[in-house]
Amino acid sequence: MSSRITIMVIDDEPRHRELYSEALASSGLSVVTASSAEEAFQAIRKNTPDMIISDVKMPGMDGISFLREIRKSLPSLPFLLVTAFGEIKDAVEAL
Repeated sequence: MSSRITIMVIDDEPRHRELYSEALASSGLSVVTASSAEEAFQAIRKNTPDMIISDVKMPGMDGISFLREIRKSLPSLPFLLVTAFGEIKDAVEAL
């Protein structure tokens, strides 16, 4: 039996989490969601996903800060930052 790929979706907007989850699940992927970076850290301690998709702008720890923290312990984990507020400085900072 092959294991399914697990994607973690982090977004403070419930509707956005739902949209990503539905699209990914319909492709046969397993999806775990979190409404904040802090909630995501707790979930990752229990089970590391195969990839993270995170919103950039969130209350508390933002997506770029979360990426920095994750890179310390999981440097090769694929990570996709998404945002509705595209700014070049954010893209440069993420790189």
